[in-house]
Amino acid sequence: MIEFDFYLKRNCGSFVKFLYSKQLLQLRLLVFHQATLWFYRQHGL
Repeated sequence: MIEFDFYLKRNCGSFVKFLYSKQLLQLRLLVFHQATLWFYRQHGL
């Protein structure tokens, strides 16, 4: 999977790489946001 990822990044254009990283960042932020909401709900804050 890592080799495939490297292959993709090396052979794709910089614009595709930019979109890819931007999507990953948004996904990470979404997951972090959901985890924070869950944490607050669990502790009743």
